Amino acid sequence: MEPNNFEVYTMTDKAKRDQLFAQLRASDDQYERQVVKFSGFEPVMEGSQQKITYVTYVDYPVKPPKTIKLQVRPVWRSTWSVAYPTGRG
Repeated sequence: MEPNNFEVYTMTDKAKRDQLFAQLRASDDQYERQVVKFSGFEPVMEGSQQKITYVTYVDYPVKPPKTIKLQVRPVWRSTWSVAYPTGRG
């Protein structure tokens, strides 16, 4: 079975991804014209640890407000990618 070799470009700017997609679709290279675009997500890192945020939930309409709990949330960011076969295999 032949391996699938793809050139993949991933970025965090959707407009740049769409611009690259349009450029590759207009290419004279038969493989670049087969480009596909897709999205995903990745963790935001601080050193070797994933960045986290804290969210405090408050019990309303109790007066005075009573804090219910503190929730820890990992931080993620959207990624935008294009990929096309390289023709090597």
